[in-house]
Amino acid sequence: MARLFPARGWLDLGTQVSTGSGFPVGQFGAMRSVWGMTTRQTVIGVRGPEHAITYEESLALHTVNVARLTGEEDLRGTLTPGRFADLTVWDQGPAHCPADVLRDLNPRPHHRRRPPRHAAGAR
Repeated sequence: MARLFPARGWLDLGTQVSTGSGFPVGQFGAMRSVWGMTTRQTVIGVRGPEHAITYEESLALHTVNVARLTGEEDLRGTLTPGRFADLTVWDQGPAHCPADVLRDLNPRPHHRRRPPRHAAGAR
């Protein structure tokens, strides 16, 4: 269990690591994943704390790195004019809330907005 998903080691080796969640289909949202990677906390305690990564690194694994993995880094992954933007609204700022709050943080309902048609081909 302590060596499960050793993100710190993979990132330090320069490995392209991406992650996500099945939320709302799965039981846990993306912040449960972020919480686990940043704290290494499990239902049976902390396991493999040497594999913990920062909040910023974990956020990149869920956004920029996923876009790179799917070959869509020119379309999504960062908030950039002309790119797709799926924004998530939280009751609290995930980057600054306590770990126990981060673990159970779920997004508010939101609407997706796609870039205007004229922006899709412009680069």
